[in-house]
Amino acid sequence: MATKIKTLDEAKEAVKTEKGNVKEAKKALTDYYKENKLKKTGDYSGDKKHSKKIAKLEKEVEKASTNLTKAQEAVKELKPAASSRTKYDYPDDVDTPEKRKKYRQKMRAEANGDKPKKKKASKAKAKKEESPEDTGSNKKSSTKKTSSKKKPAKKKVTKKKVTKKKTTKAKGKKKSTPKDD
Repeated sequence: MATKIKTLDEAKEAVKTEKGNVKEAKKALTDYYKENKLKKTGDYSGDKKHSKKIAKLEKEVEKASTNLTKAQEAVKELKPAASSRTKYDYPDDVDTPEKRKKYRQKMRAEANGDKPKKKKASKAKAKKEESPEDTGSNKKSSTKKTSSKKKPAKKKVTKKKVTKKKTTKAKGKKKSTPKDD
């Protein structure tokens, strides 16, 4: 991201490349952690073996993320402002809500340069195009309707276990009877 971004397309392309750079830098750092069996949350700044490499990788991630934010800011600056709400001055003959709606549609179409919208093919036409003509030999399959909806999954019914209540009777104890001495 050393060059100055001049157009919106360049800015969008820069955002894509910088996102890839951030992803690669983060992947390199996580790979290093996995390779050396280190925890991501651990502090390895005092470690002689890993501190330099981890610091270098973290610096790359930070640099890539700052470049990404710069590219995103450039996109925001170069993006044209959205048009505000348009007030329409209706002619006298346009008096019902339906006519007003049609008038607004017409005015928007003129403002956009009369770009025709792509019309969706109806479902009936789409079905005719997909399925070949039936010769009549297989009447059962042609009259059978197939539904595109999935059938609901069967509910699993679990039975509750019935546990016996513990009795409060004391086992092994007999009633004491007065003995004659």
